[in-house]
Amino acid sequence: MTHRFILPLLLLMAGISFTSCSSDEPKAPDPEDERWIDSNFAKILEEKGYISDAESVTPADVANLKVIDVSGTSQNRGNIKSLRGIEYFTNLERLDCQYNQITQLDVTKNANLEILLCWDNQLTQLDVTKNIQLKELFCEENKLTQLDVSKNMQLTKLRCSSNQLTQLDVTKNTQLEELVCSSNQLTQLDVTKNTQLEELVCSSNQLTQLDVTKNKKLYYLICSSNQLTQLDVSKCTSLSIFDTRVNQLKHLDVTKNTELTALYCLKNLLTELDVTKNTKLTSLHCDENKLTQLDVTKNEQLQTLGCSFNQLTQLDVTKNTKLTSLNCLENKLTQLDVTKNTQLKILYCQGNRLTHLDISHNTKLEGLACCSNPGENGLFRVKAWFDNSNVPESITNFYVYSSTWTYNGSTVKIDYYK
Repeated sequence: MTHRFILPLLLLMAGISFTSCSSDEPKAPDPEDERWIDSNFAKILEEKGYISDAESVTPADVANLKVIDVSGTSQNRGNIKSLRGIEYFTNLERLDCQYNQITQLDVTKNANLEILLCWDNQLTQLDVTKNIQLKELFCEENKLTQLDVSKNMQLTKLRCSSNQLTQLDVTKNTQLEELVCSSNQLTQLDVTKNTQLEELVCSSNQLTQLDVTKNKKLYYLICSSNQLTQLDVSKCTSLSIFDTRVNQLKHLDVTKNTELTALYCLKNLLTELDVTKNTKLTSLHCDENKLTQLDVTKNEQLQTLGCSFNQLTQLDVTKNTKLTSLNCLENKLTQLDVTKNTQLKILYCQGNRLTHLDISHNTKLEGLACCSNPGENGLFRVKAWFDNSNVPESITNFYVYSSTWTYNGSTVKIDYYK
């Protein structure tokens, strides 16, 4: 071979070698090989009209598909176990495959993917480092032990709850608006770089601290069932729904959160709680703390109030005329006026120090629990719109209803009168 042919040949070989090594395109399957795509996956695609023939489908038939939905439902789960062949859907932008039985999912070749919904499967790993266009990732209810989203700079929604994650780094996801990572094994979570965050759900982890002072757009915060000893939400002035139950908080200041409509801070160590500035509250649950007083006179929109298992000696609900449910059991109340609460349907006031009760104006009442109060002279007198001869079944059938009980060794019986 002459020298004039050797150089072009070497260059050609080098070019071929370079092209082969640098391509991100999936290797073309043998036209005779039907196994390039899972047969059951192909069958579902045919049933849903994405392809015409599952038995003769080729990569060219799926290359231009931008959206596919092969998901099941919570009531009717899909039977897909493999999405082998998904790598040939090179223009795919959205993939819905939730509620199936998928154990492996390779989307490393789907560079255009923007939305991936794969929750409630059996995935043990998920690599999205090549999906830099990804905006929404819902992968909750799987068996993931790690998840790297550091390359997904466009991500706005991430749901990865109910996995087995021990760490989650979202510091690079500065566009994130929604983060749901509850029911994992996280011991720390840094959201200080996620200034666009509006919804954060990180409940049922092992967090000992949480800094949300930079998340000024937050309106939905659920951080319950952790090990938090302090939490500053003073900068979260847009906060509407706030759930921090089952932590170890000794102090909680919500005076700056004037947009709050629902506050759940039960099962903490609070000795005081000021909700006088939270005039938009419709639901307040502060049960199982150490509160000695609670002023809800400014919360006129309140519909449900739970303040049981505290140390309250008085409770004024006369201004809460929209109240439908009141749970104030196991306190130290000696009197309770519910005559103004005409919308009341459920009333738990057992385990206090009440001698009597007036429910004559609460004609919508469906459930009443007032046992374990002292009454007077063996009777717990209840003024009602009925008497002992015609007690409504909705009252007597209430699951915790009791017409007699023992208090300090003496029997006490309810006496209804008009």
